[in-house]
Amino acid sequence: MTTSTDKPLIQARGIGKRFKLYGNPHDRLREWLSFGRSVHHRTHWALRGIDLELRSGECLGVIGVNRSGKSTLLKLLSGSLLPTEGAVDRRGRVLALIELKTGFNEQLTGRENISYVGQMLGLSQDYLEQRTDDIIEFADLGQYIDQPARAYSSGMFARLSFSMYAFLEPDILMVDEVLAVGDAAFKRKCFDRIEELVKRDRCATIYVSHGMQTVARLADRVAWIHDGEIRDVGEPVEMINQYLRECGEVPLRTGQTHLPEDDPPPPGAAAARGIPTSRLLVDNRSSEPAPGRAQVSAVWLENPHGDPLEVGHALAPLTVCVAVEFL
Repeated sequence: MTTSTDKPLIQARGIGKRFKLYGNPHDRLREWLSFGRSVHHRTHWALRGIDLELRSGECLGVIGVNRSGKSTLLKLLSGSLLPTEGAVDRRGRVLALIELKTGFNEQLTGRENISYVGQMLGLSQDYLEQRTDDIIEFADLGQYIDQPARAYSSGMFARLSFSMYAFLEPDILMVDEVLAVGDAAFKRKCFDRIEELVKRDRCATIYVSHGMQTVARLADRVAWIHDGEIRDVGEPVEMINQYLRECGEVPLRTGQTHLPEDDPPPPGAAAARGIPTSRLLVDNRSSEPAPGRAQVSAVWLENPHGDPLEVGHALAPLTVCVAVEFL
């Protein structure tokens, strides 16, 4: 991907976020009633000293362990949280897909929510009508697009949310791990759409994920967040491998950006591993789950080397593997 030399669409200068942590709700009330004379909280800096720039046509990957501050960073950059210190300058339309169901009215249908959320974002009805068919086609919810959103699974919300945000022509798109709940085929569509937005539409993108191969595929640069600070920013595979080594994980090979989702999934995870039917305790690979529901497609036993077992011994270590499919 080619990075633009235009003025940054996002520029963060020394931003930090401090939270007050209370032992219980009563402490918060006592402090409030004292008008600040009595302190019943401790201070926690979720982020501090963050400097970042993002330009048109650039994708920034963000990695780090849980509770390192990744989601807080996205909320500050998108404007949904105000920094305690520092400043963020933004140019253009920012769409941040950080939490599923945010902004949705679960009493409305999926189709109605496209209009509802779009108007909350300040978009005109004429513009939304022009984009609705593209959104519905990409989400591929079938008849469920006209069902109340309260009946949607997390995967269905992910489909509709990403489809809306990816087709409302953002200047800056932020995605925080929500695609983890989607099925493999839809993930492939999303990754292809993100690449299209960055390369063709020059959208600036921030992508947060624990999927290292995904980040390596999409990102131009990677920021490694650790304990609320930027540990380092650099070339994707180099940053990812530094992070993986510190976590005790196997690093990526140079150029290893192939995703497991790039291969069409067979009917059931057990089939992908070539496990014969005789070694499966449960085999539902031939059936497909109903939309919005989960189904156990296969159950089998493995020895410590990862080989499927037909029979396990009582005193021998083994692993029970369960493959679950969602639609």
